[in-house]
Amino acid sequence: MHGEKKDADEGAATQWKESTLPTFLPSYHPDDIYNADETGIYFRALPDGTLTFKTDNSGGSKKSKERVTVLVCTNMTGTDKRKLLVIGKSKDPRCFRGVKSLPVTYTNSGNAWMTAEIFQNWLRDFNRDMARQKRKILLFVDNCSAHPKGSADRLANIKMEFLPPNTTSIIQPCDQGIIRNLKFYYRSEVIRRIIGNIDNTEMTANELARKLTLLDAVHLLRRAWRCVKESTVTSSYRTAEFVAPEQQEHCEDEDEDVPPVPSGLDAESFSTFVSHDDDLPCFASRSDEEICAEIRETAADVDSEDEDDFTPLELPVSATEARAAIETLRKFLGQKQSDDFDQLYELEDTCERLIDTSRKQTKITEFINWIP
Repeated sequence: MHGEKKDADEGAATQWKESTLPTFLPSYHPDDIYNADETGIYFRALPDGTLTFKTDNSGGSKKSKERVTVLVCTNMTGTDKRKLLVIGKSKDPRCFRGVKSLPVTYTNSGNAWMTAEIFQNWLRDFNRDMARQKRKILLFVDNCSAHPKGSADRLANIKMEFLPPNTTSIIQPCDQGIIRNLKFYYRSEVIRRIIGNIDNTEMTANELARKLTLLDAVHLLRRAWRCVKESTVTSSYRTAEFVAPEQQEHCEDEDEDVPPVPSGLDAESFSTFVSHDDDLPCFASRSDEEICAEIRETAADVDSEDEDDFTPLELPVSATEARAAIETLRKFLGQKQSDDFDQLYELEDTCERLIDTSRKQTKITEFINWIP
């Protein structure tokens, strides 16, 4: 799990890197070496006291406790950043109703934690994809209750190895900058979204943050994940000393990706904000009393994303509305002297293809219903 380094066993980490890791790296191409790790995210959180626009007058705001767990997985070269697995609390979030496709894989558990069942399902899907690609890969994960030993024993295309206990904050690649980068971009997107809407409403920043739905969050997470560069991934693997000798010279020439801090925020405060939920539990590793206390606290939180009472169900978007939106974007680009029309044309082609498919399905349904 993504977290602190202060209690890490540096001796065990060094021994593993020197004696065990070198036995694995030569047997696999860097494209086929993966690391997967979970992190918790308070997806509606805002930084404390740093937003100077339309903040609440109450002298403070309630800490947002709406959380998800995100499983991040990427290979050593950053060429295969796997689709994010997002775990929420609700099986059927209100904001998902009517939605037929998501930019992430979504599932749920009682505390929005990773469980052994969820992990094994994800692992089997991963194995099927590798089988389709005719690839055999090596997957490193941390040693926790949600990653049962033997999970990959019957999987032909994935060999799973566990990192030593109490060392992952030092030697797990995802903990060396990949997850932090993801959170940096995600929180930048949340703030950008709020700043973009603040002048068009009487709502405060905190009120706008509370309107952020789980559906909004998974789209922003996907957008943030796309922003994480291959150079960030290779740099993180290099920091964890997972780099094969033939890759060392290439990686040393790469510059670390440092995303810009959102306008109006100082770097130190934003850095603290990005990492404020790094130690959020992602699986059951505490006492029963602590787990029950969190469940009670979560149940009492009126802002739970399971509720979404303030989010009305959206009506389906018609073909006419979709085409009008494309036309609005075309005008916007033209007025801004932009030459990014090709991307708009690709989006327009996608919309027309979906409209045509929907029309054909409707005609087939009508024909079947007409048959006496």
